[in-house]
Amino acid sequence: MGTLLALVLVTASRSAHADPPREDPRSDDEVAERLAFIERRLEDGTPAANRWSYGWLSAYGALSVGQFGAALVTIDAGARKDLAVGAFSSSLGLLPFALFPFTPRFASAELARWPAATPNEKRRKLAAAERLLRASAAAETSGRSWTAHAGCIGVNLAFGLVLIAGYHRTRSGLNNMILGTGIGEIQIFTQPTDAIDDWNAYRRGDLRNPGSSRIRFEILPAPFGLGFGARF
Repeated sequence: MGTLLALVLVTASRSAHADPPREDPRSDDEVAERLAFIERRLEDGTPAANRWSYGWLSAYGALSVGQFGAALVTIDAGARKDLAVGAFSSSLGLLPFALFPFTPRFASAELARWPAATPNEKRRKLAAAERLLRASAAAETSGRSWTAHAGCIGVNLAFGLVLIAGYHRTRSGLNNMILGTGIGEIQIFTQPTDAIDDWNAYRRGDLRNPGSSRIRFEILPAPFGLGFGARF
């Protein structure tokens, strides 16, 4: 049994690191060109992905801690309920960043670990690069999908109803719904989408650098509100 298991593991390991099929029609030059395109685009997309991820992570963290701290010191029972619910709802904004790391944030670093000293290594690295670019595009598509909007509205509606029906705080509940939904929608609309364009261009065989002509406007959390900027 042990010998069979070892054989299976060795076979699986060899399969995972096997050279690409020889019938692959792409030349070494084309492989190098495609790999260079993906490497460049993943690297160029990393700063915006980091700003978006860490910006919103910090914003939700600050909202959670601030409201929780205020709830502990206030002597107003109604305000304490509002702040406690707000702190809990803000803390839920941290979960997606913790449970589902934003792929464009780490894709370039992961790809950089693959060796590319020989033609076969470049082909293996290209296969990994294609997977990472496709996964980055899928993550961005999911973050802008109707399910993201529905989740945002549903969560904030639920917490608003907790305040309205559970604690009889109608005005606070409505404010929570409106403000929470607004913040969530801004988060969704400010998520980077460069990988979507890059993956579509790659599939078309358009290996020019689309980032060179892009102008991207950003709205991100800032210490005293929202910060505006543009990327060229």
